[in-house]
Amino acid sequence: GSQFLHKSTDRGETWTIVSPDLTSNNAEWQKAGESGGLTRDASNAENYTTIVTVEPSKMERGLIWVGTDDGRLQVTRDGGANWASIEGNVPGVPVNTWIPAIEASTHAAGTAFAVFDNHRRSDWTPYVYRTDDYGKSWRSLATPQLRGYALVVVQDPVDPELLFLGTEFGLWASLDGGKGWTRWSNGFPTVSVMDLAIQPRESDLIVATHGRALWVVDDITPLRGLGAKGLAEKLRLFPVADAGQYWQPSEDGGFGFGATEFRGASRPYGAAITFVANGDDLPIADKERERDRLVAERRQEAGKESLSPTAVASADTKEQEKVAADKKEAAEATLEIRDAAGERVRRLKVDARRGLNRVFWDLSRDSFKRPPSATPEEPGFNPSGPQVPPGRYEVVLTLGGEERRTSVNVVADPTAGNSAEDWQARWQSILEAGRLNDAAITAIERIGATRRDLDAIAERIRLAHAEALRDETVKKDALPLAAEAKIVRDGLEKLETRFWWPSDTVGITPDIDILSRLAYVRGYLGSSWSRPNPTHLEYLRQARQQLESALVDLNAFYAKEVEAYRTALAAQHLELVPAVAPLDIP
Repeated sequence: GSQFLHKSTDRGETWTIVSPDLTSNNAEWQKAGESGGLTRDASNAENYTTIVTVEPSKMERGLIWVGTDDGRLQVTRDGGANWASIEGNVPGVPVNTWIPAIEASTHAAGTAFAVFDNHRRSDWTPYVYRTDDYGKSWRSLATPQLRGYALVVVQDPVDPELLFLGTEFGLWASLDGGKGWTRWSNGFPTVSVMDLAIQPRESDLIVATHGRALWVVDDITPLRGLGAKGLAEKLRLFPVADAGQYWQPSEDGGFGFGATEFRGASRPYGAAITFVANGDDLPIADKERERDRLVAERRQEAGKESLSPTAVASADTKEQEKVAADKKEAAEATLEIRDAAGERVRRLKVDARRGLNRVFWDLSRDSFKRPPSATPEEPGFNPSGPQVPPGRYEVVLTLGGEERRTSVNVVADPTAGNSAEDWQARWQSILEAGRLNDAAITAIERIGATRRDLDAIAERIRLAHAEALRDETVKKDALPLAAEAKIVRDGLEKLETRFWWPSDTVGITPDIDILSRLAYVRGYLGSSWSRPNPTHLEYLRQARQQLESALVDLNAFYAKEVEAYRTALAAQHLELVPAVAPLDIP
């Protein structure tokens, strides 16, 4: 578009004009060379009376909508042979208002949406309109909820009632064809939204801002057909789109690169799981509304209706924190992923808030056991394990006694080239390595528990013979049962080094312990999508053989030395760790 509409049938090599001048052609608005003393823009942005949006219909051949920067709204239904100027049919819009966006519906040929922008004349009113009769009549979709002048509108290609609107102050969505609008505030800033597009295959909403940013709302399918009734359901779990696996290489690192190291946030890896939750005990996502809710609730509980929310908030901060903590606990949902056999592969605790919620499953199973650590793990810490093989998995969501189920299809990385047998061989080797890991750590945990018991017994013996120990000639090892305890402890420490070297060990340690060998094996198996090769399988065999030998010796030590010491303690009315069954590999 210039002042004319141009058409090319050879990919832009040549052009023909298919319209008369579609602008007002006001000569007073075409004096770009007369700047009034200001330096002219290098892009000739001072030019006026120009087409700024061209929208061909996907429903009807030859139907084209055109909008200009001087308020002309034009339509042709025969490819440009005849044109109708229809801006006069739009009620309530000031004359000569800029038309930055027109959206031709993909559901009905005669339906279109138009946005008018008059902020250049200090009018910040949002003008959003819809026609269902090729522009003969228009109705406003602007409601009191909208803030900022409108810039762009888009209609979902699947659900005709689902609309998205960009204004100077952000992104808005409507589930009812524009009768009501909700601001998209979750993670989206107050920024000028200049353009919108819906990627049809992935069903992603792409947002372009005036700040030269692209922002993507991943998978808007849960919004389709949702409506107010769907948003009000107590618990609703939406179908989950296919989740494609892909290899995730380590990111390039560096130090001191400044702004050159900036990376936009990518879509979280895995399956997007979306659900609606409602209930008085659920927190509200909006922090200010949630704070006001807790304040009002606290006022009611304390009988302080006469106090202002600010006064109550100041007086009862600790109580409100307790209320908030209780609500957070009550709003915890459980998400389980189960394989085709119904076996659980992943269990997650997720926070549920009123309205739409979205969490991501990273296509991993639960982590295998982790070695003991002197630093306690954070509450709720639930690390990921290895990636599951491709296939269909069941998704089970539980909240407040309600349960909902759906499924997700995990799609293989197309670069893997694996057969079904390859995936199965890889997975079985990973599980085998995991079982060896868990058995080794169980042994380490048993040794640690026994050692702590020995320390407790030693302390009791020391206290019982405190008077004798004041004599410097009396050695601790000479106390009753003390020498036997040292023998047991030394034997356990020697056995422990076959399984691992604790993280607080000082000095260089040989990496021939079982956990180190298993770490190598698991690293090999997880280093690619390929099925394990003979070298990997040999490492796995050696690790199992080493673990089996260590467990035999550990079980024998417990059956002889530990059991003998337990018997000696029992004679003194002292008790060690209760007897346990021998350890084995599951």
